[in-house]
Amino acid sequence: MSSMIQLLESRVLFSSIAAFVGDGAQLATDVGGARADVLQYAKTLTGDVRSIAADTRGLPASSEKRGLLNTLRTDGLKSAAVLRADVRSIVTVATSNGKRTIADAIHVFEHPTNLTYIARLASDIIAIGSGLDAPLAKLQSDVAAGRSALLADLNNLAAANPSDAALQSHVQQIGADSQSAIDKLTADGQTIQTDLQSLGQTLGG
Repeated sequence: MSSMIQLLESRVLFSSIAAFVGDGAQLATDVGGARADVLQYAKTLTGDVRSIAADTRGLPASSEKRGLLNTLRTDGLKSAAVLRADVRSIVTVATSNGKRTIADAIHVFEHPTNLTYIARLASDIIAIGSGLDAPLAKLQSDVAAGRSALLADLNNLAAANPSDAALQSHVQQIGADSQSAIDKLTADGQTIQTDLQSLGQTLGG
């Protein structure tokens, strides 16, 4: 009977470790997905700004037109640069101490009943989760702030050129694209947090 219980316990522990490895792989995938989403948004944003600049080429030259376009370009480039920096921060935090976390995970895998190794691994996961809170919040805040600045620029440009139908259409497009980015990145952040919770729950099982 004792040997049977030990066998069942080992199967449960192995299952938990396997689940933990799977959860870790999912976290890595989702962090990569968030990075791809931000880079795609930055590319879309740059394209939208170029389209709006093209819309104004046929309009009479004026200092107001140049000023509005320069402000739009500056804010667009600034927003894209900030978002890329935010993503680098998230990836850095998510992969920091990666070697130590992997080493601790291997120790738990080889010694699944060792509470010291389990505690170390749990500490690694908690540190990653805590470390991601600030950069994820900053990413979402920066997306919202960038959108507000761009919409203000676009509204000024559209108001100065009410008869330009293409311009009006692209202004609406960039508004929709930026809102879609906010929704997507908010969902990405929630997914990453859920992944971390799953890791902790699996380990604490």
